Amino acid sequence: MKSEDKQTFIIKHGILQWGIPIAIIYSFIMSFTERDLHKTAFISDYFLSNLIISCIGFSIGGYLFGYFMWKRYKKTCKDKK
Repeated sequence: MKSEDKQTFIIKHGILQWGIPIAIIYSFIMSFTERDLHKTAFISDYFLSNLIISCIGFSIGGYLFGYFMWKRYKKTCKDKK
């Protein structure tokens, strides 16, 4: 693996590859369960507001996830040397 700086690694692996996708999946699931599986659930204000709030919350969680993955990544790199 090529060397990445800490902030880039956290944003890429934590927020973009974990936080945002989980927020989208969570919003779809919540819209299905709250709106009784109607197609209109995805064009409602409820879905959009839930998606925005989820993206913020899961991005914070994704940042923490990325931080701990960074620590593990650096430890693995040290062990290989």
